[in-house]
Amino acid sequence: MIKLSLITSWFLISGYFTEPPVKTSIVFIITETHSYCGGANRSEDPEVKESKKKIPSAETFYIIRGKINTQGRKIIKSFSMGTAGSSCTTLNPGTYSVINKFLYQKLVIDKSHFDEACLKHLWATPLFSFTVANKKVDTIVHNIELPCEYNKPCAKLNNDIPM
Repeated sequence: MIKLSLITSWFLISGYFTEPPVKTSIVFIITETHSYCGGANRSEDPEVKESKKKIPSAETFYIIRGKINTQGRKIIKSFSMGTAGSSCTTLNPGTYSVINKFLYQKLVIDKSHFDEACLKHLWATPLFSFTVANKKVDTIVHNIELPCEYNKPCAKLNNDIPM
């Protein structure tokens, strides 16, 4: 009787009889806008700015665990926005991040044009992170602000930048 009680206690402590986590439905709505790259700054009506958001339908996004992109990370799922403007997937409870093609690829640095420490930090930082709760449907909305063509992050100064 004591042996059966010990075995039952061990199963309960080890989580053998607990319910597995329930996958949660996640809806992603990802848009992108371009920075104003003209002359003097202009004030823009929020409705006009909202209408300029585009759906990155040709781009593939990747879901990873945690809040940092690393060389050894595992891709949990991939998705694209498609023409509907959203994408739906299911995930177990936990903390995840979304990365794009640049962050998915192996980092190769041309040290003559880019600051190495800056580019490594940029590569390690996902587009955004989120937490999935158990049995909760969630919608995640994120806008990617694209820089001007001449404003390359981590670039070493050169004379090609227009003034």
